[in-house]
Amino acid sequence: MTYRQLFDDLIGEPPVSTVDVDRVISGQRRARRLRIGAGMTAVAAVVAAVLVGTTVFTGKPHSAPAPAVTRPPAPAVSTLPGTPEDAARLRAAARTAFEREIPGLVWITGFGGKDRSEPLWANDWPPSSDDRDYYVFPVVTFRVDRKAVQVYIQIERDGTAGWATQPPCPVSGVAAENCVVSTGPSGERVRVRRDVTYFGPKWDKPYDRPVPGQVQEAEVLREDGSLVTVRTVGLAAGVTGEVLTRIAQDPALTLSDRPSVETAARGGRFNAPFAYSISDKGVETALGSALAEVSPTGRQYFWLSMGSSGSKPQMYGMGFIVHRGALAGEGEVVVERGAAELSCAGLGKLLASPHREHSHEGECVATVRSDGKRQLTVVSQSKGALTYSAFVQRPDGAFVEVRLNNRPAPNGDGTPRSAWAYGVPSGGATPPLTLDQVVALAAHPDLLNFLP
Repeated sequence: MTYRQLFDDLIGEPPVSTVDVDRVISGQRRARRLRIGAGMTAVAAVVAAVLVGTTVFTGKPHSAPAPAVTRPPAPAVSTLPGTPEDAARLRAAARTAFEREIPGLVWITGFGGKDRSEPLWANDWPPSSDDRDYYVFPVVTFRVDRKAVQVYIQIERDGTAGWATQPPCPVSGVAAENCVVSTGPSGERVRVRRDVTYFGPKWDKPYDRPVPGQVQEAEVLREDGSLVTVRTVGLAAGVTGEVLTRIAQDPALTLSDRPSVETAARGGRFNAPFAYSISDKGVETALGSALAEVSPTGRQYFWLSMGSSGSKPQMYGMGFIVHRGALAGEGEVVVERGAAELSCAGLGKLLASPHREHSHEGECVATVRSDGKRQLTVVSQSKGALTYSAFVQRPDGAFVEVRLNNRPAPNGDGTPRSAWAYGVPSGGATPPLTLDQVVALAAHPDLLNFLP
């Protein structure tokens, strides 16, 4: 488990004043236990997103790399990694960077809390020797004027895998307009993200199209391979992607060197490989941007996420609802790494649990697309329910499955999920997208390239 999973489990959707700090405290302590031990891989649990809305990640727009700024050189470090002294040094460096970059910043005890003269690190536990190759900062909150912002920071000594694991920038819609990867003044790679939301301030009022939301994130992959991530929840004057980038570039936000004797004795690494996961918001970004392009009219929202973690995540998926006019349907997208060539006869042998739950019965057609990718379509009918399924597979075996029906499942009280979200009747004669649109969704680069 990583801070991304902790964040996804914590934040959900605005209003951010509902943040449960106690929950993130216990979650991060649990994350530490999951990361201890050689060769241990944390497995992401299925995260159910409540039906009251969804936030997804894209990038903060800017037309050029963040400008170089004059800042003091990295101070000489005498603390050892994984010690309380090194954690205190890093927290002091973060405080200095935020106060330098954001005029009018006032530290507070939390959302709706009182002013403080110094940061209140919400879950300040002592680090251990197991934390020498990464540091997850305690949560801290500040305000600018009357706008509160919560901060999450993580530093990884070897962040190349984490950088490469995350999905590329979307290629369509508001998500593409707001996602930028650039090169910084010292050769570092910079990725700046902002969320996209599908619901307004009142959770029962969904937008027709995704709009920028309240979460921003800057990742800086330095020349030495270390990765610094700074994420904020809440919008305030002066808190921009460029500012977060400059904070992440601060040389003082650097892990102390490993002791040379111990490094040699332990083969050069203190910890098991970091367990990388993709934010649920990232899954929604890819699906939302692709769905908005494939279905230019109608509303959409997302209600379930599933995924896996590790040095190379294998599968991610998400359920969704689409409503267009008198048609409503429930769908699911699964992006998965695979090896065998997909075939109609082999669909029942797919191993991932989401596929085992799919019957894949019906009329199946297998073709090779003009771009060389393999494509399968399945049309299933049963007692008035019509389901379209499409598979598109990359040459390396990774593939996307998209399923969409015309019978959204009911909530616990018997009302259809689409009626809850949109105030419209459920279902219709056909799914709300055509079979060709379902195929286009499965072939969309934001989904097909989701797992690099």
